[in-house]
Amino acid sequence: MNSHEQTASAKNSSAAPQLDVEREVRFAVVMYGGVSLAIYINGVTQELLTMVRATAPSKVGGEEALLAEDASELSGTASVYRKLGQYLDRHHDKLAKAATPGPDGKRPRPNKDKIRTRFIVDVISGTSAGGINGVFLGKALARNQKMDGLKKLWLTEGDLGKLLNDAQSVKDLSAYGFSVQEPQASLLNSQRMYRKLLEALEQMAEGKPDNPEPSPLVSELDLFITTTDIEGIPLPIDLEDDVVYERRYRNVFHFRYAPLPKLNKPITPDPFAHLEAKDRDDFTRSDDPFLAFAARCTSSFPFAFDAMCLNDIESVKDRYPRYAEYSTKNNNWERFYSEYTQLALYDIDKQARGEPATGLSITQDEAKKKLRDAFASRAFGDGGYLDNKPFSYATSMLMRRPAASVVDRKLLYIEPTPEHPEFVPPQLHRPRPDFAENVRAAVLELPRQETIRED
Repeated sequence: MNSHEQTASAKNSSAAPQLDVEREVRFAVVMYGGVSLAIYINGVTQELLTMVRATAPSKVGGEEALLAEDASELSGTASVYRKLGQYLDRHHDKLAKAATPGPDGKRPRPNKDKIRTRFIVDVISGTSAGGINGVFLGKALARNQKMDGLKKLWLTEGDLGKLLNDAQSVKDLSAYGFSVQEPQASLLNSQRMYRKLLEALEQMAEGKPDNPEPSPLVSELDLFITTTDIEGIPLPIDLEDDVVYERRYRNVFHFRYAPLPKLNKPITPDPFAHLEAKDRDDFTRSDDPFLAFAARCTSSFPFAFDAMCLNDIESVKDRYPRYAEYSTKNNNWERFYSEYTQLALYDIDKQARGEPATGLSITQDEAKKKLRDAFASRAFGDGGYLDNKPFSYATSMLMRRPAASVVDRKLLYIEPTPEHPEFVPPQLHRPRPDFAENVRAAVLELPRQETIRED
C-alpha cells in the first residue's frame, strides 16, 4: 500500500458516521431550585449536553456526526447515547450486542452505523440552582460549546472559604479593584459570584469567533429563568366599570435562540408570536453580562446573596475588559425586560415610587430612557420565592416547534429530593401544630412545596 492509499485509508477509518435521521427525541427540561444543589444539577446538565452532542451533526444540515467514532469525547455515557441513536427502535439485536461486554470486560466502542435517532434539548426552564445551570446549558447548546468553565467554577468556587463576604473573598480580585463592601449586605460575596459567572461564560468561548456558524446542536431554543421582583411591578386589571392595579412579583427572563427561517406560518394571529421571533440570538458575547445577571438574580438565596439590580453589574463589568463596552445605559438588553418599559407604565411607575403622575409630557424616547433607568435600579431576588418549579413556561412551548421527522416529545424535570408521600403511614390522631410549628410551615416550609399537577 503506497502512502496515498495509507492516508486515504486512515482518513476513512476515522470518518464520522452518517446521519439519516428518522426520529427526534426532544426534551423540555425543568430544573428546580434548592440549597446546595448547584453542583448536583451541574452534573445532570453536563450529561444532557453529552447526550445531545453524541447524536448531533457536525454542522447544520450536515450528514456527518459531530463526533467521529474514535473521538476521545465519545466515551463513557456518550458512547451509550451514540449506540441508542444508531439502533433505538430499529435494531434491538445490535443494541443488545453493543451493550454486551467482551471477553476483556469492556463494551465495544460505537461504530460507523448510521445515526437514525437524534436527542435534542430545545426548552429549558430553571430556578435558583437550576436557573444557573440552565443559563450555561442554553449557552452551550446555542454556541456549540462545552460547559467546562461552569464545572471549574463549581469545583473551585464551591468552597465557602472563597465565597464568604470577607477579605479572603476578594484577595485574588484586588488587582481588579474589588474590596469588601461595607456594610456587608449578605453572608456571601455577591460581586465575586457575578464576576465568576462572567468568567465561566467567557471560558466557554475558547477563542471562538463572536459570530459563529449556526449551532448544529439545536435549531430553536427557549430558556426561561425565574426571578422575584422584590418591589413588584404595578399592572392594571381592566374591570367592567373600573381599572384596578395589583403588583406582580413573579418575573421570568426569556432568552431565545432561533436563527433559521420558520418552516410554517400561522394563518390566524398568534398570541405567542412574540415568543417565536426568528433571527433572534440571545446567547452572543454581548448578552453574557445579562445572562450572568439572570443567573445571579435567580440564585439570590436569602442570607447567602443579596438581591441584585442591573446597575450592580457596572462596577464588575467595567473591570472586565472583555465586557466593558456593554452598558446598561443603552437599550441593548431591553428585549429581556420589555414589560417594564411600556409607555403605559410611565405614570404607574412614578406613582409607585411616590412621585406625582404628570402624564407623558416628555418625548417617548425620554420616557423609555427613564423606564430603563427605573428597571436598572429594581431589585430581583431568588426565583424560588414564588416559582420554584417553573413548569408552565416549559409546557407552553411543547407544541410550538416545526418538525421534519417523527418527534417524540419528553418533559424532563429534575427533582433533587424526591419524596414518596404514598409510603408515609397515615396518622389517625395527628396532633395539631403549635404556634411555632404553624409559623415555620407558613414562612419556611410550605412556600416551596409547590404542586406540579396543575401544570
